[in-house]
Amino acid sequence: MHPTYTYLWGARQAMRAHGENNRRKDWNVPKPFFVKITPAQGLAFALTMSAILLFGMKAAFAERYPITAFSNLPNMEFPSLSPDGTHIAFLRPVDGKRALFVRRRGASDSESLHLDITAKIDFNIDWFQWVSNRYLIVAANFTGRRGRLDTVETRLLTVSRTGATLRSLELNRGSFQPQVQTDVIDLLQDSPNELLLSMEANSRGRVDAFRLSVRSGRLRTVERGTADTQRWVTDRAGNIRIRTDIVGTQKIVNIKPVDGDWRILRQFDFFADPDFEPHSFADDDTLLVVSTHENGRRGVYTFSISQDRFVDRLFLQPDVDVLSLARYRNGELWGFHYANDRFLTAPLRQSGADRTAKVDALLPDTFNLQLNNNAARRFFLFHSSTASDPGTYYLFDNDSGRVREIGKRYPALDPSKLAAVAPFKFKARDGLDISAYVTLPVGASLSDKTRKWPVVVMPHGGPRSRDYPSFDYMTHFLANRRYAVLRINFRGSLGYGRAFEARGYREWGNKIQNDITDGFRALVSSGFADPDRACIMGGSFGGYSAIMAAARWPDLYRCAASLNGAMDLLRFAEFAQSYRFAALVDHRLGSPRRDADLLRRSSPLNLANQIQIPVLLIHSEDDRRVRPAHSRDMHAALQRAGKEATLIIIPDGDHSLSRAAFRQQYLSEVEKFLARHLAP
Repeated sequence: MHPTYTYLWGARQAMRAHGENNRRKDWNVPKPFFVKITPAQGLAFALTMSAILLFGMKAAFAERYPITAFSNLPNMEFPSLSPDGTHIAFLRPVDGKRALFVRRRGASDSESLHLDITAKIDFNIDWFQWVSNRYLIVAANFTGRRGRLDTVETRLLTVSRTGATLRSLELNRGSFQPQVQTDVIDLLQDSPNELLLSMEANSRGRVDAFRLSVRSGRLRTVERGTADTQRWVTDRAGNIRIRTDIVGTQKIVNIKPVDGDWRILRQFDFFADPDFEPHSFADDDTLLVVSTHENGRRGVYTFSISQDRFVDRLFLQPDVDVLSLARYRNGELWGFHYANDRFLTAPLRQSGADRTAKVDALLPDTFNLQLNNNAARRFFLFHSSTASDPGTYYLFDNDSGRVREIGKRYPALDPSKLAAVAPFKFKARDGLDISAYVTLPVGASLSDKTRKWPVVVMPHGGPRSRDYPSFDYMTHFLANRRYAVLRINFRGSLGYGRAFEARGYREWGNKIQNDITDGFRALVSSGFADPDRACIMGGSFGGYSAIMAAARWPDLYRCAASLNGAMDLLRFAEFAQSYRFAALVDHRLGSPRRDADLLRRSSPLNLANQIQIPVLLIHSEDDRRVRPAHSRDMHAALQRAGKEATLIIIPDGDHSLSRAAFRQQYLSEVEKFLARHLAP
């Protein structure tokens, strides 16, 4: 082949293309130049330039949203159809906190009615449920104090769909006022305006089951439990037939025949033996059970009470647990939800498969989660989303086969301008397979090695939790600011089976911390991450992990930030002794009596001298799970050690940042901190 000549732009032509004045005498502008290349080199160059231009165009269109676009609470949450399907209730922020709204099905959004629930105390709405076509129950929480113990108190309210009737249910037992009053056992579909409730019955902690009239507030004891009672399960007629107690680390599943006395159905060690968790009754003799007895993953089975054996396997995956059971309004099971690198639904019944197929055809390329339905099963609510899309709620009419949009979660955000989320797999140093997700700035790709990106490593909370391939306001905010975000499902995370979870027991700051470090190093080795521009941050356990990483690997990151993180594990473990089922916490975290040395060694508070990078400590003033003293004491220890540390207290804030103002302050402080320390 004969060589050809290809013209390349010099600086003068480049400036002209961008409208710059190229006549200034003091600019040293080279003349256009020519190079001798082959046709194949010319094609490669053209493709490279096209890629650069496309990347530049996409990056240019990556809109920089204001903080409030991410910090605002979702504009619609948890929509729910009334039993007759005529009305839709949902949560929407008013003055930065959740409020309850109702509108008639088919009405415009502007016709939504705000049910103004007011009280003398400052409370947050946790959830709500329809109990009839006219009335709803609302679960609220607020901060309290019992003796020397700071608490989160919960109460039920009832409200009519017009807002004309409102009643606060103070469910006292004589002079005793239970702390938690919102643990609903069964909504009793056949008994409108009544429900079954689990609640402490006396100051000694005995947990009973009650029948509650939500109209009058009358409370009647149905079954007596013990101070070790964890949960109750009803049969199809609404009779309580299962009581689960946890005594130390022993799990005891008690069964009550229709006309008989309680007896033990299963007793086993919570950690050493396969789990056995009854969820509902298929008939009087058959339970639907979530169990790990086959491959260590949580699967769903039918279990014969009379034969004392598993009968049918309904759902089991080789690598992940069942996420949730998909049910109709009356409790009938129709499928299963699970998640690996994406969310998936496995229908159990043909009706569920047909409906799922219809909605997926109408709303392609999204995960469409069925939320609830009216009693006649004509109308269904769906949430349609992707990892880059916060989601839209739709009403599906089974008769017409049509869907109608009813609201978006974050209408200010355009999904086409948000970050993609890519799965990322790696092996920990001991060979354990770990799954992670990378939230990518617009224009970035894990396979593109031409640019190394600044990275925020963000361990999740828990640690008995997990990250999912879904929209997250915090990670997408950071990606919008041009940081890649690495989220790791380290050992101890839920969703990957009992053995994977058990690998994280008593490993706070140790093997869990190794997994997080190994994940970041794997991302660096891939050629994607800039090893010199990385920060680690997180909330709750993730905040603890961030500061622990700064202590164990002083030169790995440029900075570390914690939100509501525990800095003194011995104090945290002692605090857990004030609550029920403390033996489970002892097994997972460590006992303040038997494992005091381990807890001290794994506490950032005792390692302040090892930290060499700037630290940001943010804590909510009213955090009842991890008290602000953890961050205050850590800040003081860092100051004594001569380290660079900043402490921010969010006034009135709670552990989960349940209000827009709390989130806005958090995002604002994080944005300034990262810009200061991750700049090129």
